[in-house]
Amino acid sequence: MAASPLLAEANRLQSVGRLAEAEVLYRRILQQGRDRDAMNAYAVLLARRGQYAQAESWLRKVLKQAPGFADARMNLGNLYLERGESAGAVRELQRLLREGVRTASLYYNLGRALAAAGRPAEALEALQGSVAADPQSRLAYNEMGNVLRRLGRCEEAQSWYRQALDGDSANPGLWVNLGNAHLCRDHFDAAEAAVRKALEIDPGYAEGWSNLCAIHLRQGMLAAAAQEGRRAIELKGTLAEAYRNLAEVLIQQEDPEGAYACLRHECALPGAPLEARLHCIRFLGEQGRYAEAWEMERGLGGALGKVPDLGLYVLPYHREVCRWQDYERLRQQVAQHVAAARVERGIQLTPWTALSVEGVTADQLKAYTEAVAGYMFKAFAASPPESGADPRPAGAGRLRLAYLSADFHAHATAYLMAEVFERHDRSRLELFAYALDGDDGSPMRQRLRGAFDHWRDIRGHSAREAAATIRADAIDLLVDLKGYTRHARPEILALRPAPIQVGYLGYPGTLGTDALDYLIADPFIIPPASRRHYREAIAYLPDCYQANDGTREIGAPVERAVAGLPEQGLVLCCFNHPRKIGPRLFDSWCRVLRQVEGAVLWLLSSDPLMEKNLLAEAKARGVTGGRLIFAPRLPQAEHLSRLRLADLFLDTFPVNAHTTASDALWVGVPLVTCAGETFASRVAGSLLRTVGLPELITEGLEEYEALVLRLAERSDERAALRQRLAENLRSTPLFDSRRFTRNLDALYLAMWQRHQEGRAPDVIA
Repeated sequence: MAASPLLAEANRLQSVGRLAEAEVLYRRILQQGRDRDAMNAYAVLLARRGQYAQAESWLRKVLKQAPGFADARMNLGNLYLERGESAGAVRELQRLLREGVRTASLYYNLGRALAAAGRPAEALEALQGSVAADPQSRLAYNEMGNVLRRLGRCEEAQSWYRQALDGDSANPGLWVNLGNAHLCRDHFDAAEAAVRKALEIDPGYAEGWSNLCAIHLRQGMLAAAAQEGRRAIELKGTLAEAYRNLAEVLIQQEDPEGAYACLRHECALPGAPLEARLHCIRFLGEQGRYAEAWEMERGLGGALGKVPDLGLYVLPYHREVCRWQDYERLRQQVAQHVAAARVERGIQLTPWTALSVEGVTADQLKAYTEAVAGYMFKAFAASPPESGADPRPAGAGRLRLAYLSADFHAHATAYLMAEVFERHDRSRLELFAYALDGDDGSPMRQRLRGAFDHWRDIRGHSAREAAATIRADAIDLLVDLKGYTRHARPEILALRPAPIQVGYLGYPGTLGTDALDYLIADPFIIPPASRRHYREAIAYLPDCYQANDGTREIGAPVERAVAGLPEQGLVLCCFNHPRKIGPRLFDSWCRVLRQVEGAVLWLLSSDPLMEKNLLAEAKARGVTGGRLIFAPRLPQAEHLSRLRLADLFLDTFPVNAHTTASDALWVGVPLVTCAGETFASRVAGSLLRTVGLPELITEGLEEYEALVLRLAERSDERAALRQRLAENLRSTPLFDSRRFTRNLDALYLAMWQRHQEGRAPDVIA
């Protein structure tokens, strides 16, 4: 039936975007009666405005009046899809198929809905149906490319996008999609060329500016990316991807508040997908805003049950606050993700987080880290080769040794390394610091500045600017102290600003890339059979790999009451960050507490939510009555003083105590550890071995618990251990910084000699 002239005019006005005028006419028609075509068209208008509830109400009225009205059913399915309810969209559109509808548009919309529902194989089948029904449907070609790109089949996606462009070369969206397909294959120049073509066609095309932002973000061109992200938002304030891209730029520019504002805007957009809120939750967790993250997570309720990879978003911050409800399911999700070496839609889990997940093997960790590195550094590796200074002839002056770190302040790494920096042999080494952190005004910062011959503040520099600075200084050997830890800048290393690049201390694992030539370890940390787990050549120190400052000040003695401890009873302590504590390990600790009357567990407090959660977990395990005691953070000397009050330090697994282990040994507190196969799980064992207490190293949680319980019950054995530790501190090399630095200098010089001789990096023992 032909539409009335009034309805035809309303539809025309809607088609050219004059929605207010169209609405007036639709309402006039609907005042005269329930015309199903007018109701259907008016619902489409409401949906275009984001008024989804009202749109659905009108479509339901149409379908109640005419259940077989296919257009209304199709629009209802599309409405669900627009609202982020892909399951509802699939349900409505598949109903049309069952009713015999076989149009190209139905197959197309069903393909989009199935793709959004995470059913890509079925989506491809539906889209092929759309192409078969209408071989000229460029929309179907485009959507085929989109689904294939999400599946990682980017070369096939490019073919479909090109077919779409053959018949619609003036469509900027198709050029942007082709650019995305190039980007997912790390073809940055081709990606940018495609997006530039889109912007030639339409300089106001917001999606083009957003994609240009993403391309430059991947290449570390942050200033350009920030401008492009803001331009996209100016042009289209409802473009979700632009807010997310700009947020990532601002995170890297160290503007967390600006990044959070972008993520909040994305979450507030009409029909914002669940993924937007998940990104926001993850961001809040990374910023230490745990209560806000938890409040947002709780607000999502049952919707979280539909997220197959929820653990990637929430497990890291759950670990920070010891929230263990549904822990095993989330842990398995993350472990499976790591085992599959999946890096999709950017990096959802850093290697730093992956190495702390129980059940992840050293082989899996290496493969995952290599996958992450391949994604992160491809843009830099794709650049023209950029090497360090030309090799200098032997005897051409002191070796230029540089350290790159964001921890040149009151930080655990600085407490370990300060004396080493001061003791490097200046007759052979010229020392440079490249600081990625700001001045915290601490005495440690001032001490470190005085330890280096040259100090370079490169905070806020792009990777290329930082690499250029290092290259201009003609650095011979660059030591990275960060790896993948917080505020790390491994992309600087990927640009190869120095001829020899070394990983040390800050990150207990491989970088997974050829950006590092050597990784410094010791024979316990990385036995010969374990070298295959590391991309770098292993450079061995003869004692313990960990530097230690033998001049660290210990504050005046304090009484138990001052530290909040009971006057009597055994004090078991763990001053590792609470994220290293997992439910299996806590089970073990609680079993010990239940068996040892009067014993308390003394833990570092990191957040009120963490304390609340751990107290609840202890109560659930039958441990109540003040048996858990939380210690606030204190300046280093005061912390070391109170630490002497502990009777026994309980280590964590699979990430051991590192600096906290040496703190305990330095003040005379024995430590029980469990050693695994990864670097991070063998650090405390290396310390104990070097200080002459190898019997405190166990190789499984059952053995670990049995040893802790035995020592908890035998005060004479604990006293003997303390006595031996006190004697060994004077005679073993763990805190002999002079000896350690002499060995480290020799290792650096051996690397340099090998380089001068034209030999590739290899094991140095």
